[in-house]
Amino acid sequence: MSQTAYVLPASFGQERLWLLDQLRPGSALHNLTGGLRLTGELDEEALRRSLRDIVARHEVLRTVLRLDGDRVVQDVLESIDTPLRVVAPAEGPDGVDAVIRRLDAEPFDLATAPLIRCHLIRSGPREQVLLLVMHHAIGDGHSIEVLLAELAHLYSGHAAGLDPELPELPLQYADFAVWQRETFESGALDEQIGHWRRELSGIQPLRLPLDRPRPARPTHVAEVDRVAVPADVVKTLTALGSGATPFMVAVAGYAALLTRWSGQPDVVVGFPSLGRDQGELLDLVGFFINTVPLRIPVDAGQSFADLLSDVRRRCLAANANSGVPFEKLVESLSPERVVDRSPLAQAWINLQQPHGSVTMKGLTGEPLALPMSQLPFDVVLDVKEENGGLAGNLGAAADVFTPETVRRAARAWEELLAAAAENPAALVSELPCPLGPATSAAVAAQTPAAADDGDSTPSTKAEALIAGLWAEIFEDESISVDQGFYALGGNSLRAVRVITRARELGLELPIEVALGEHTIRQLAAEADDTSRS
Repeated sequence: MSQTAYVLPASFGQERLWLLDQLRPGSALHNLTGGLRLTGELDEEALRRSLRDIVARHEVLRTVLRLDGDRVVQDVLESIDTPLRVVAPAEGPDGVDAVIRRLDAEPFDLATAPLIRCHLIRSGPREQVLLLVMHHAIGDGHSIEVLLAELAHLYSGHAAGLDPELPELPLQYADFAVWQRETFESGALDEQIGHWRRELSGIQPLRLPLDRPRPARPTHVAEVDRVAVPADVVKTLTALGSGATPFMVAVAGYAALLTRWSGQPDVVVGFPSLGRDQGELLDLVGFFINTVPLRIPVDAGQSFADLLSDVRRRCLAANANSGVPFEKLVESLSPERVVDRSPLAQAWINLQQPHGSVTMKGLTGEPLALPMSQLPFDVVLDVKEENGGLAGNLGAAADVFTPETVRRAARAWEELLAAAAENPAALVSELPCPLGPATSAAVAAQTPAAADDGDSTPSTKAEALIAGLWAEIFEDESISVDQGFYALGGNSLRAVRVITRARELGLELPIEVALGEHTIRQLAAEADDTSRS
């Protein structure tokens, strides 16, 4: 392995992904995949040289993550070998797609380079697929665009026998990570944090009626159905006079759907912010994307036109306060934590930007359209503008929702918007929605168990050991075994410190419990169960 060039703190986003990786070792949930379907005569050596140039250019592609004391750090390596792996398609008519799914499902070890893999799938003499798979800790959707644009430029030069160059980068991702932490610690984001404290005060987790109980260890497999809203519907709704965009139309329909489905008049929807407000960040590869939680109260007696107007106002305010890293927002607001469920927002919406074809010397490249396969949220609406309308997918967790429920949810979103376009003054409660809150054994309340009443002092060896660790971390000797870890001011890194120190002292704590809502009593009981098994 290459020598480390230098060590710097991880960004807040990288830190969260590292923690999630500890929770789900061997998971490919946070793999990021993109690429091109290439047609023409490919110069394989020119492609290999171009990939080497890109890895040398972007330090984050030579970066691994590890725990150093009580902080997660980036080890930036001097150089790494990033081979281009040539792969044959599988048998059958969907052989190429089957290989793409298999390669996308291969997990990464965040401590081992490289965290990007390059594959060439040959499907014919003049047909091939270039597949790039990276861990989200080193890239995001915009990073894929940057990589493919640079690859096209470098490949065309190398294939022509030239020595192509790209403009020098003004900074690297590690510089951004340092700047991000300095900005947060300076208090520059305090006003935005205040906005979110007011905006998200009193929110409740989304509790959709489940078709089956949640498993102890979610698979995060997605059940998906296609969605499409015609151009005339989108045009009518954006022309209501409120200045709404197609994204805002999609959000308003999604909020109405979630309210009718859950029976909750107040929902929170997460959406991605590009996180590249400074121009010098636009040409960098890295994990810049930030989750923004959008709170949307939906009054049953409210018209859809009024809901859309309110959504527009809230979207503008959310974007104006999108600079707070999601990880620090969670830490500041201390919401209810449930293992394997995203805090603050359990529903997500994304408006994809259309990607055009890529031209390379002797080749044409069409961006890959990859199916939604795994979800970190309960439900996701992923759409893009297409011929004036909206098209994409609605996905939900296959562990708890049946294909029929997902199909009905997809139709409900389409029908809600179509009916609203016909009559924008219609009340949200009157819009069609073939879903609603249910009462069944499968719809169990998803709240942490209440603490036991009684003696609050440690009564077992495990409780005493954990209590000692908490007292050390929180600098408080009077902690009760029934106090919540996060209510005391705990965070994920502090939880990792507890796990690590307990292991050194001979007590193995289950990570999935220690990183979720827990008390000393609950954590010690699970540790005892673990040791007995």
